[in-house]
Amino acid sequence: MEIDELIALSLCSKRTKNLVKSSNRKIYQSFVNIDEECIGFDIMTGPFQKIVSLDIFDSYIELGGTDMKTFWIKEVFTQSDWIAHIMSIFNESIINFLTVEDVSMNYLDTVKQFIPKCQKLSIREECSRKFTKIAFLKLCYIAEEVKIDRNIFDDDDNDISKYLTLNLKSVSFVDWENPFKLELADLLALNITDLTIGPTNITEKDLNRFLKLWMKGICRFYRPERIYLSFRNDIIREEVIRRIKFEIVDDECLLTRADGKKLLIDIGLTHVALLPAQIMPIRLLSLPSDDLQYVIDSMDVSDLIALSLCSKRTKDLVENASIAINEIGAEVDENRINLNILTYKFHGHRSTKKTIKFVLREDCSIDYERDDGFQKWENTEFTLSHLIYHFLSLSNLPVIGISELPKLKIKSVNPITYLDTVKQEIPKCQILKISENCSDDVAKMAFFKLAPMAVEVVKVKRNIFDKENDISKLLSLNLRSVIFNDFENPIKVTLDDHLVVNIHDLAIQTADITERDLNRFLKLWVKGNHRFYRPKFIRLTLDEEFIIRREKVFKGIKYEEVNEDYDDGYQFRVDRGDGKELMIYIDDNHIVFKFKFGMP
Repeated sequence: MEIDELIALSLCSKRTKNLVKSSNRKIYQSFVNIDEECIGFDIMTGPFQKIVSLDIFDSYIELGGTDMKTFWIKEVFTQSDWIAHIMSIFNESIINFLTVEDVSMNYLDTVKQFIPKCQKLSIREECSRKFTKIAFLKLCYIAEEVKIDRNIFDDDDNDISKYLTLNLKSVSFVDWENPFKLELADLLALNITDLTIGPTNITEKDLNRFLKLWMKGICRFYRPERIYLSFRNDIIREEVIRRIKFEIVDDECLLTRADGKKLLIDIGLTHVALLPAQIMPIRLLSLPSDDLQYVIDSMDVSDLIALSLCSKRTKDLVENASIAINEIGAEVDENRINLNILTYKFHGHRSTKKTIKFVLREDCSIDYERDDGFQKWENTEFTLSHLIYHFLSLSNLPVIGISELPKLKIKSVNPITYLDTVKQEIPKCQILKISENCSDDVAKMAFFKLAPMAVEVVKVKRNIFDKENDISKLLSLNLRSVIFNDFENPIKVTLDDHLVVNIHDLAIQTADITERDLNRFLKLWVKGNHRFYRPKFIRLTLDEEFIIRREKVFKGIKYEEVNEDYDDGYQFRVDRGDGKELMIYIDDNHIVFKFKFGMP
């Protein structure tokens, strides 16, 4: 059942509620938007799933995103009851994203009651400064991460210090139009574990004084684990670390004080990041199991990915870590293949998103992109196909075969023979995209060589046909789904092309075909000339200035208009003697053929 159907079922009785709850369906992400009139509640059940949108009022819910409005009424319910019910049936205890509009001050206390905990709190930048301040103080403790996109502080009375001393996990203050006034005393009083603020006008002198005080041990029990400051103007690195002893580690400054505590400082052109560090080599796999699990859970995603490649045991450790690989795709660019992996690292109900990149070069070396640059792997036993297999086995992606790459994009190829390398390294994919940047020769050769390995769909973003009947060679290939898309250069399609189509689902945008050829095709189909015709769908979009005239398409053909509720266009049915039927949908310059197998 769909997620909205499950919610409706759960409202029928206590038994149906328990049935839904026992189904163990999970919410991938939940988004709540607080408005005085209603509460918007959006639910995602997976990274590629549709969003179910609910507007919650007292006593009823309105389901959005559909043509027909759906209302679920439960007169004894309040907004608080609705949210508690939805979270309960999906066994969730925390809202992922909570956004607050400019509501009345008293309503904030109500919000705090029915949403006791959220992962990320955001207060709209359109809200007044006064409201944002009060909302921050009232709601910041229910959130693991707070994001404020405006400067709400009064510079005159050092207002910012009151907020920086709060015992919070993660706070981000960003307002590029109104810089934040920050001083040495503010950094010394900071009690937030992870702070991002910018742009700030703190001076290099104050940053230098802070570092010197840290080195002297004044900040012995300093709580923050990360401070990220951004600036409008360039930072003078030498002034920040003036007269401070440091080491260079991966282009960052490492400070070590007498008690052994360390501080990493990343100074860029317009940012300064302060990160406490403990650098000490350890035998990772020799740690007790609890300690080892703690280290694994604390590692960065890019380090976990590298660790998973070391051995079967380390791969198993990473599989059990709170990491999710949600998207894997490859892009062919000239004579190299870029493998991109979208990952999420979960920290309780928080998550960190990161894209990891591997580059296979022509000499078979592999570059691994990290935050501090590329690592080059030479003479490695890994090939790109090994890496794809490895990461698919780590992922939770719905692939039919473990070696199927979900997405492959051909951006450009030079030399054209490199396509053989691509075919060897990536024997199968679900979606193949051929970019409009490819030349006609490359795009056509990529289609012939690589299209048969695409399990789901092939998308071609340009008209690659230059000769008469050239398109027939491609349309006769035994493929599942193909989309040709070029709005600037229409693709000429004739009756003969229609007759040889062997693609299960074909779409052409923009197609250049006459109503006469469409009519002749229908007549031949009705006569039974296509007894073993394979296509199930043919979708043609003509030039936007062209309006398809149904009287021309159906001239001399017996058809029936199907009375169904469509917002636009018309649907028709054509039957033939062997019981097969053809549904035709026409809307202005768009026509769809849907072939159905009836009973003879």
